[in-house]
Amino acid sequence: MTTAAVLTLVFSVLAAGLFAIALVALSVERDSFLEEIENEPGLEDISPDDLFAVMMVVLGVFLVWSLVAIVLAVLVMRRSNVARILLVISSAVTALVSLLAILSVITVVPLVAAVAVAVLLLTGRARDWFARTGSAPPMPMGTTQPWG
Repeated sequence: MTTAAVLTLVFSVLAAGLFAIALVALSVERDSFLEEIENEPGLEDISPDDLFAVMMVVLGVFLVWSLVAIVLAVLVMRRSNVARILLVISSAVTALVSLLAILSVITVVPLVAAVAVAVLLLTGRARDWFARTGSAPPMPMGTTQPWG
């Protein structure tokens, strides 16, 4: 569980940062972006303002998704089974989106991380870990005995 949560936290924080930077950069350079779209051959039928709005919405959705994944990772560490299920779903959708955008090597990294998180959260040890109650800290990696 620790590995799945840490993978989620690392990649979600990185993604949230990148999406936030992209949103700010696109907002600041709106006029330059619109000029580039107007001068781009093949995009004459698309309104630059509409394309700008779509890009802002998509970046916003991905930013919120990244922030939700961070919260889910924290809740997984607190043994929330609902968070585990939601994080598996989020990881599966992330893997699908990465597969759709596999045009670059960069999307392979989140794909592998998403698959790893989903697998780690669905293993038999994960079910055992979530079945335990109480507020005991997670066991050290590689051990079968609790802290102590």
